[in-house]
This record gives sequence, C-alpha cells and structure tokens, in this order.
Amino acid sequence: MNSVAVFFLFFGCLIRMDLALPVDTLSYNVLGVATGNLSKCEKGTVSSSTPVSYAFTYNPQEFLNRVVRVNATSNNATSRNPIIMVVRRELTVESWTIPLLLQNISFYTISRTLCPLWAEHRWTSASTAMFYIDLSTTSPVPLQYSFVAFPVEEFTLSLSHPHSFQVTPSSPVFFQYNFTSDDHDAVMVKVTSPDDICAVVSVQHAQCPVRVLPSNVRYKGQYQTMETKSALTVKRKGLFEDGVFFVVVVVLPDNTSCKISVSDPLSMSSAMESGRTSATIQQKRVSVVIEKALTTRGYDRGIGASVGIYLAFYVLAFLVLWLYWYIEKRHGGMDRTVSFCSWFAGIRLDEDAEGDNTTLIESSSHREAPNYNTFSARRRDGSAAERPRSIEISAIMRQKQEAGQDIVVSDLARGDRKPTSQKYRQYAWTLFTVGLFYSLPAVQLVIAYQQELHKTGDEDMCYYNFLCAHPAGILSDFNHVWSNIGYALLGVLFFLIAYQRSRLYYSRLRQFGHKGIPQYFGLYYAMAFGLFMEGIMSGTYHICPNKANFQFDTSFMYVIAGMCMLKLYQSRHPDIETSAYRAFFAFGIVILLALFGVLYNCAAFWGVFFALYMITIVFVNVEIYYMGRWSFVKELFTGCLQQPTQCLCQYTIRGCLTCSCVHYRSRWVLLLLATSVNLGIGIWGISSFYPDFATYVLIIMISNLAVYFLYYIFMKLAIAHEWPSFLTWITAFLAIVCWAPALYFFNAGLTDWQASPAESRQGNANCILFDFYDAHDVWHFLSALGMFFSFLTILTVDDDIKDKNRDTILAF
Repeated sequence: MNSVAVFFLFFGCLIRMDLALPVDTLSYNVLGVATGNLSKCEKGTVSSSTPVSYAFTYNPQEFLNRVVRVNATSNNATSRNPIIMVVRRELTVESWTIPLLLQNISFYTISRTLCPLWAEHRWTSASTAMFYIDLSTTSPVPLQYSFVAFPVEEFTLSLSHPHSFQVTPSSPVFFQYNFTSDDHDAVMVKVTSPDDICAVVSVQHAQCPVRVLPSNVRYKGQYQTMETKSALTVKRKGLFEDGVFFVVVVVLPDNTSCKISVSDPLSMSSAMESGRTSATIQQKRVSVVIEKALTTRGYDRGIGASVGIYLAFYVLAFLVLWLYWYIEKRHGGMDRTVSFCSWFAGIRLDEDAEGDNTTLIESSSHREAPNYNTFSARRRDGSAAERPRSIEISAIMRQKQEAGQDIVVSDLARGDRKPTSQKYRQYAWTLFTVGLFYSLPAVQLVIAYQQELHKTGDEDMCYYNFLCAHPAGILSDFNHVWSNIGYALLGVLFFLIAYQRSRLYYSRLRQFGHKGIPQYFGLYYAMAFGLFMEGIMSGTYHICPNKANFQFDTSFMYVIAGMCMLKLYQSRHPDIETSAYRAFFAFGIVILLALFGVLYNCAAFWGVFFALYMITIVFVNVEIYYMGRWSFVKELFTGCLQQPTQCLCQYTIRGCLTCSCVHYRSRWVLLLLATSVNLGIGIWGISSFYPDFATYVLIIMISNLAVYFLYYIFMKLAIAHEWPSFLTWITAFLAIVCWAPALYFFNAGLTDWQASPAESRQGNANCILFDFYDAHDVWHFLSALGMFFSFLTILTVDDDIKDKNRDTILAF
C-alpha cells in the first residue's frame, strides 16, 4: 500500500514538472513569470526577495536576418548591490550587471545585442521559440529598472554598403556578414570614425557567446585597436568555412590602450592619466563597410608587372653589354676571335689570371712614373722587400710636396695588384658571411611573430598598412615583402655587369698595360651583394614590421652607403685601403649606436652621441687629409715641441682659415665641406631630438656619400679637366629621376612603429598602383632603381680616362 502511494506521489511530481514546460501564458503567470513584448518598455522594481522574470516568444524564421538588442538602465542600483540581468535561451546564457563596472568607471545604461536567435535554431523549422530575461539583486531595498528588447533590422552587412552607428563602452555592437559567391573567399572589413576614441575591432566566428567586453574581446578571432581607422582582411578558407562571421566594435572605457607608445613603454603612466575620461564622453561614431579583397587576377597583375619591369632591365643591360663588347672589339680592346657568347659565358675571373703577368704590369708602372719608382725597384730586387708600402707613399708625397708637384694616381698605385685585389675581395666575402649569419635568425624571428599573430589574432603585433595589405600563404602582408624583389634582382644584375666589366678591364690590361684608374672589383661585388641583402632583409622586416626588428630594414643601407664611399676613395687612392675587418667593425658600431638611439632617445644620449660624432669627424678628416700617415702622439706632441710655429699654424682656426699651412688644398676643401655638413646635421639632430634615430643615422651616411660624390665630380670637371662619359651622365640622370620621387614616397608616413598600433593605423592609405602596391612599395621600387643607377654611375664615372696614363691622372 505504501509503495503504491509513493508511486502516485512521484508520478504527480512528474506531471507538475511537465506542466511548467508548455509555453502558454497561464503557466507563466502561475510561476511568477511575466509576459514580455518586443519593442515594449518594461519597468518595475526588483529586490533580493522579489526577483523578476520575463518571457518573450518569437518566430525563429522571422529572425534569420535580424537580432534582438536589449537596452537597460537603473537609477538607484549601486556597484555594491547591482541588478543582475540574465538572458536565458535553450542553449546559451548571457548576463551583465547594472551598473557595469569597467576599469573603475560605472555605467548605469547598458545595451547588449543578443547572440542571433538563428544560431540556436539553425537546423530546426520550429515556428515558435522563447527566451527569458531574469532580473535579480542582493539589495533588500527595491531597485528601479527599465529595459526594452527590440529587433534590429539592419544586422546583416552588405557588400560595399557602409553602415553607421554609435558605440559606448557599455553598449558594444556587432554585426553579421555572410560570404557570397562574388567575394572570392576574402573580404576586407574597413572601420572608420571621426572620433579618436579608443576602440577594439574584432572579427569573430559566428558562435555564441560573442565576446563583447573590453576584458574578453581579445580572446576570440582577429582584432585591432583603433582610433580613426581599422582594416581587417578576412579569409573564408581555413578560418570561416561556414561562410559567416561577426564584426564586433567595442569602445574602451579610456584611451590608454591606444595612446601607449610602443617605442616608449615608460609613457604608460602619463597615457593612463590622460586617457581617463568619463562614460558620457566615450561615445564613438563608427562606420563599417565590407569590400572585396584582391582577387587572384589582381595578385597576378601586380606580381607580373613588377617582374616584367625588372626583366626589361636585364634585357637592356645585356644589350648595353653587347654594345660595349662590340665597341671594344672594333677598337682593339679585346681579341677579335672571341665571340660575345663565349666572352659572356666565361666563368674564370681574369683578375686571378692577371696576377701571373707581373712583368708586363710592373714594366708599365716603370714607364708611368720614371721619377718616383725607386721604391718599387728596390722592392723588386729584394733589398727592401719588407718595407711597408705606406712608407713608400709617404716618401713620394713628401718629395712631391717639396717639389711643388701634384700627386698622381701612379704615385698611389705601386703595390702588386694580386694581393691588393685579394684584400678588396675580402669585402665581398665578409659581407656574404655577415649577411648569412645576420639573415637566418632574423627570418626565424619574424616567422615566429607571424605564426603568433595567426595563433592569437592580435594584429597589433605588426605595423602594416592594413588598407593595402594583401595576404598570401602564411604572410599577412605579401605585397610589402614582394616589392623588395627589386633590390635582390638588381643586385644580381649589377654583379653580372661588374663581373663582365672586370673581364673587359683585364683584357685591356693585358693588351695595353696600366692605363686609366686602377680597377679592383671586390668592392663592386660587395656593393652588389649589399643591394641583394637589402632586399632580403627589408623583405624580412616587412613580414612583421615592429620595434623589435626595425634594424633589419636599415642595417644594410648603412653598409651600402659606406661601401660606395670606400669605392670612390679607392678609385684615386688604390694602395691606401682599409681592411674589411676594420670597415665592418665600424659598421657594427654605427648599427649599435642606431640601436641605442632608438631605445634611449633622450637628452643624455644625444649629448654623448653629438660629442662622439664630432670627435669621429675630426679623426676621419685627419686620416683622409694625411692619407693615413698622421700619428696623434707624433704630430701633436712631439712635432709641436720641435716646431711650435708650424704647429700653431696647422692646429689653430686661424691657420685653417688662412690656408697658409694647407698643403693638399683639394682635400682640405672636401673636408671643410664635409665637416660643415656634418656639423649642421649634428646641430639639427641635437636641437630637435630627431625621433627616428635609425633614419637620422641613415641621413648622415647618405649626406656624406652625396657630398663626397659631388666633390669627386667637381674635381674631375674643374681641376682635372676630365669629362665623364655619356653613359655616366645618363645613369646619373636616371638615378636622380628615381631618387627624387622615391624620397617623396618614403615620407608618405603610412605606418609609424614609434607610435602605438592604433596611432600608426591613422596613417594607413589605400593602394595606389595596380590596386596591389601602396606608396611604400613604390619607394621600394624607385629606391632599388635609384641604387642600381647610382652604382652604375660609380662604376662608369672614370670611363673617360681609361686610356690615359696614370702619371697624368690627378689623385684627389
């Protein structure tokens, strides 16, 4: 009997529980659940003893392209006893509090877009469904509330149709986008705003819950911080296979995240103070538009155009080489039986073979300098074999100075060619070794950055021009990597040109002996490899450009500028060479200074740098003026004690201005000009605390190269009465034509890794060439061509005197 009673009691409980499940209004009222109506304002009070619940009925088929948004407010709720709002559906639960506390700022008006209702009914055809809104609090005192749940009609974004709205920290917004067959599996989400209020733009999978809080919006999908601009490229393949994603915009309570400078983390405290604003001010007007990403045909057009241009340069270069070979053959500059193909296809460097012809070379050297060849003769018969070449040069210069004669190239080209040539080729091999060990860890680092970006979705890691960043494979910004191909291709082309020039030069050398400027092609090969490595390292930097790898893009620019200056100096001073080890040690010091300048750009650093800069200029000037024959201890102390009058003349400003003790006036003019330029650059830098120190160092290097080249041309024209060849003028003109617009595009300011990611994106701009390249890509193209033509100018600058005796060629 008892068991029967228990059975009926349990059965009655099941029936009672089942009665609570049907969706009729009578059952809700019995359970204390009020009926809610969409688009109707619901008001009332809630306390710890009287929680409130509303039930809303809807048709899932009517909400396939719509969504429900809830606006709620309370006047007397507190952060100690807030009102807790919970939205319950069959598969998801969403909740928030009133007031909402975000970074110590309380928001009493809350707006939430509920996760799309179709997300729970994607595979059902039911005509009726429900969701509940529950309100509760721990406050014993009744708290007033009011809210309205209403459908949002314009929830689905359309291609190329902008959608504008307003967002606050307590009212984040998200929209839905469905891929179409016209999107080609990739679209670009562009977000703009006239207000520089900090926000986060996120692209998330169409799944519930949607991350819409400042504390969790970065935990899902791709995201960027933004002030006025943001752009995210969304690929369907591999990321959004279902063809649907959400665009989420969350305004942050303050602007700290968008104002902290990446290059100066110490500014965090000041940014936090200035970034704090009230909730009423943080209201951001936003416009979102979805546009088509670049198609496969667009990639092919952009890549094919650049490759075609550089291939045209290869064809043109081979035509010029053929013409040069033909002219030399006609004028007897080479063996008439040698065809162009066999000449061009040769793989043996004549520079090595030429070392065997020492008798011819040295005999021609006798004829060029009959009055000053005693030291070479002594070295040949072995009586002075160990005598350093610098002593010979010093003695020759002293004799000519006393005789009032000009120093000529034959005076400074007295060493054996083969050992000297090997020394210059050390530059190429050293640069190759440095480039190999420098590039491998650099590539590893940026690939790790790229993988981390894809893994976390944090697009603030890399400073791209997101409005013109076209992904390909693992690369998020393929076009900025690819546009560096010009440096590599033109570097290889210049190497081939320099190599063939060496064959022509040594062919003439065997036939006519020593004529013209002594040519050592090791520095040309180093310049070619430096240009090639600039393409590799600049491409490496652009895989993920940021503060940590900025030097990848500039290091080889320093090296290239230094190599060009060394080559110009070596042309007229072939025996006064600096070893490759010393040169690269100096380049390392320059790169180290650039590193410290970026990390510690302050008054103390600028003071130390300015002092070191001026001291370096003085010592380099003295070294160049005396051609390495000046000793600080010997000249300044011992010499001054023995000849105080001459010392006073030489080492005072009055002596320098009157030129009374200037023995090498051409060099003195060069050094005075270079010192003035460097002094001006130094004063400009220390007075303005130039923010981009890496670029500032590059300005120093390029300025000194330009001054030296202009001096070189001036001396050829005005003093030596030499007129460069037509080819030299053409290449110089083309170099100027390329460099002038290149510098304009370089200063476009599309990104700035010294600023925060959000601030950097304010400079982003659309593509300007083939819908594939932006202004910085154009800088890559033009600067690569500018370097190439500049190299050709240096290579051919002395072609006009290739048949001139060296004892008639001035050294300056």
